[in-house]
Amino acid sequence: MSSVGFPGDLDVLVADFGVPVVFAGAPAGLLGIEDVAGLDVFAVTELPRVSATDRTVLVKTSALAAFGGIDAALTVDGVAYVARDVLLAPPDGAYTVIALQNA
Repeated sequence: MSSVGFPGDLDVLVADFGVPVVFAGAPAGLLGIEDVAGLDVFAVTELPRVSATDRTVLVKTSALAAFGGIDAALTVDGVAYVARDVLLAPPDGAYTVIALQNA
C-alpha cells in the first residue's frame, strides 16, 4: 500500500460514492468506498488466460469497533465477502482498508 496520504476530507467522497457495508455490530448506514483492481495473468498451459480481481473497501476506522478482523464475514454493496487483511490507511489511520475475498 502506498504511503501517500489522502488529500482533503474523505467523508465527502464516502457520502457521494459510498456503498453499504454490513457486518455483525456495524453502525447503521455504514458506507465504504469499494475498489476493484483487475489482474490478467497470461499462462502457457492449457488455459490461455486467467483473470483475477483484488477487491478492497475503505471504511472509517471508528466504525470498526465491533468488526471481527481477518476471516470476519461482511457484505459490501450486497455481495458477501470475508476479510483477508485489515490495514490502517495513511496518513493518520482515520480510515481502514479491508482486503476482501468472496465468501
